[in-house]
Amino acid sequence: MIDKKWIEQGFIDEPITVNTDIKAEIKRMCKEKNAVIMAHYYTVPEVQELADFVGDSLALAQKAA
Repeated sequence: MIDKKWIEQGFIDEPITVNTDIKAEIKRMCKEKNAVIMAHYYTVPEVQELADFVGDSLALAQKAA
């Protein structure tokens, strides 16, 4: 169960249940908030998997502009 507070905050600040699909929930929240995830190329693979854009600092800045 996803707590409404998490959606309002934009982050989860407490333990979650094991049956919550975090990746799906993050993608759903991004779509709901019209948000994107940008990750630097040196972040862990789990973050890069979720990212809409992966690159170095310059590429991310250009994409964000």
